[in-house]
Amino acid sequence: MIPLDPFKYNTAKGLNFKMITQDQDRALRNIFRNEIKGNFLIKILHAVLDDIKFDLNEYYPLNWSLENSIAGGSDIFQYDICKMIVGLHKSNMIFVSESERLKKQENQEYQNKLVSEVIDNIKLRKYGSLFFRQKQIMQGDRFLYFHIPYDLFVICMRINELLRTCKEKFELFPFYSQISNNALATLSLLEDNYLDNAYPICRSTIELYIELLIFTNYQSAFKKYNYFSSIEIYKSCCGQDYSQEFLNLYEKRKNQKESNKIKFLHFGWVDEIKDYHNKVINDPYSIGGLIKYLKKTFHKDDLDTINIIEVLYKRCHTYSHGTIQGRTYPLLHYFEICEMLRLSIVGIYKPLCDLLKANTNINEIDILAKIEKDYELLANQYNKRSTENFENYYKQNQNY
Repeated sequence: MIPLDPFKYNTAKGLNFKMITQDQDRALRNIFRNEIKGNFLIKILHAVLDDIKFDLNEYYPLNWSLENSIAGGSDIFQYDICKMIVGLHKSNMIFVSESERLKKQENQEYQNKLVSEVIDNIKLRKYGSLFFRQKQIMQGDRFLYFHIPYDLFVICMRINELLRTCKEKFELFPFYSQISNNALATLSLLEDNYLDNAYPICRSTIELYIELLIFTNYQSAFKKYNYFSSIEIYKSCCGQDYSQEFLNLYEKRKNQKESNKIKFLHFGWVDEIKDYHNKVINDPYSIGGLIKYLKKTFHKDDLDTINIIEVLYKRCHTYSHGTIQGRTYPLLHYFEICEMLRLSIVGIYKPLCDLLKANTNINEIDILAKIEKDYELLANQYNKRSTENFENYYKQNQNY
């Protein structure tokens, strides 16, 4: 611990800023000593500060006040930047051997790359780390400062900003809003290392995204969806019986083999889609039925995405109802959760921007290009997953 003694920095010539910086660096080394090599951390920090020094106040406004300090709102920019360095570096080093990690840390090209990544994060800070907690509830990987989660957090906050400021609430507004909010809830669970709890929310997010894909092309189905939703509220929340109108619809349902009223209540709106029951014979009133329909109607270039969504949805179901726990290798669940959120959040972001005539770039950064580049890293790491690599990853991180 470094004692807090502001008077020691006073000299006859004024404040000794060199000594202040040295003590701040020592303090940062202590704070992150279990996560990254101290010399490397401080070298990258000063490289970042040298690069962005003239714009620093734009991203870390110096609005110090007693009220801010008491409320915990003061921004210690060195600490925030170090969290980015630690997170991005650890994200880059997944499944990299200890010897290779040391080589990369000495490599000037890698150092420059990391500095550039940190600066991008700083420029996106209004939508990213500005909203993060100062301290995790549970100790573990700083997942939110890994590449993909940070990108996703930024896009979600931008989506919410666009929805909050749009002049008129368009018809599918609730779906965009709920998908984004579900993703933010999942990212918060990632932040606190409650990965097991994220799967039910991811499953709900995928369901919403699948429904949105269909409603985008079938507005009449969406109107019927709203009607069924109101019936469900009356029944589930208010304890009322099914209305006669609903019962009449149920009796005239297009697939008479399906006799489950609850399933029909949730998905009976598919009867409004002209060719739906020709393409989905078995279990039509279900998310599985919707996925089958999309697979038979989507362009062949988009089939890979639908197939991935189907696999991830089934995995969510397994984790939500099974006995698999994420405590052994949290990194495995990080991979899967990031993939689920990437598909849905990126899937709604550009259409929303097009709808609202908004630029997809954020602070002059092409966030869609950034997340695709960052995803290449994640996909490459995911393909290397093995018990041996997971064990080595956690062993290396315990050695700091």
